[in-house]
Amino acid sequence: RPWPRRLRRRWECKGLAPSAGGCAEVWTGAALEPLRAASAASPAPRELRGVSERIEQELERRAAQAAYERYACEWREWWDARRAERAEGLRVRLHTPARRRRERAAANLRDLQAQDSAAAAEDQRRSEARAWASAQGRATEAARRRAEGEAREARAAAAIARARELELERVEEELLRQDRLAQRRAGAVATLAEERLRRSEAQRARSVETEARLQSLQLRDEEERREREAAWDAGMARAGRVEERRSRAVQDMARVRRDTACKADMLREVADRALASNRTESLRRVLEAIAGGAPSSPGGPPRPPRPASAGGRRPSSSGTTLRPALRAALRDGAARPEVPPPSPLTWLEHGEKPLSLSASTELPSTCCAASVMETTGSVSSER
Repeated sequence: RPWPRRLRRRWECKGLAPSAGGCAEVWTGAALEPLRAASAASPAPRELRGVSERIEQELERRAAQAAYERYACEWREWWDARRAERAEGLRVRLHTPARRRRERAAANLRDLQAQDSAAAAEDQRRSEARAWASAQGRATEAARRRAEGEAREARAAAAIARARELELERVEEELLRQDRLAQRRAGAVATLAEERLRRSEAQRARSVETEARLQSLQLRDEEERREREAAWDAGMARAGRVEERRSRAVQDMARVRRDTACKADMLREVADRALASNRTESLRRVLEAIAGGAPSSPGGPPRPPRPASAGGRRPSSSGTTLRPALRAALRDGAARPEVPPPSPLTWLEHGEKPLSLSASTELPSTCCAASVMETTGSVSSER
C-alpha cells in the first residue's frame, strides 16, 4: 500500500524520506565528505563556519529530497505495473467497472502527483525563506556583535584613561603626603630637641637640689647620731645606778624571805606543841603569839576576865579573841622598821610584781593561823 500522505509530508518536512522497506532513512551525503574535510583542515571565522554549516545542511536536505523523489518514481512505476496487472485481470472479468476503476485510479494518481508537486514547491519556497531569514539574522547578529565589541573597546579605553588619571592623582597625593610627613618630622625633631634640652636643664636643677638636700640630710643625721650617742651615755649611767638599786632590792627581798621562813617554822612548832596540850589554851596562845602581845609560855600573866553577854551566856572564844589578835598582828607588822621597796627591774627579772614587805611578812603567819584553825575545828563558824 502507498504510505499515508500526512506521514509522508511529516517526514519530508524533517528532511527524511520513506524507504522501500517502509522505514525512515537519513541521507548521509557521502559526496559532502571532501567538503567537510577541507573546511575542518582550514578553519574560518565563526560567521563563515556558520555559513558553511548551513550550506551543508541545505545540500543534505536537497540530496534527501532527490533520493525521496527517486524512490517515489520507482514506487509509482511498481505501483503502476501492479495496477496494470490487476486492471488486466479485472478487465477480463468485469469490462465496464474495470474501466471506470482505471479512470478513477488515474484521476487519483494525477491528484496525488499534483499534490506532491505543490508540496515540493511549498517546501522549496519555505526552505528558501528560512535560508534568507537565517542569513538576515546572521548579518544582524554580526552587526550587533561588532557594535558590542566596539562598545566594549570604547569602555575599556575609557576605563584605562580613568585608571591612569586615578593613578596620577594617587601619585600626587602620595607626594603631598610625603612632603607633609617630612615637615611634621622636621617639626617633631625640633620639638624633641627642645624637649630634651629642657629636660636636661630640669634634670641638672633637680640633681643640684638633690645634692643640697643630701648634704642637709647628712648634717641632720650627724647631729642625730651625736644626740643618740649622748643619750646612750646618759642611759648607761642611769642603768648603772638602777643596777645598784636592783641588787640592793634583791638582797632586801632575800633577807625578808629568810625572816619569813624562820617565823613560819617557829609558828609551826608552836602549833604542834599546842596540839599536843590543851587545844583551846594552845589556840589562844598561838593567836597571842601571832598578835605579838602575850607570851607563849604557860607561866605568863593571866588573861583578863571575859565580860558576860546580855543573855547571860558567854561568847565564844572565836568571837572575842581571833579578830582583835589579827588586828594587833597587823598593827605590829605596820610598826616594824621600813625596808626600801624593790625596784621595777626586779619585777621584770621575776616576771611579776612582788608583794609588799608587810604583806610578805604577815602572809605566812596568817596562813599558819588558818591551818591551825582548820586543824582544831573549833572555829567553824568563823569559816
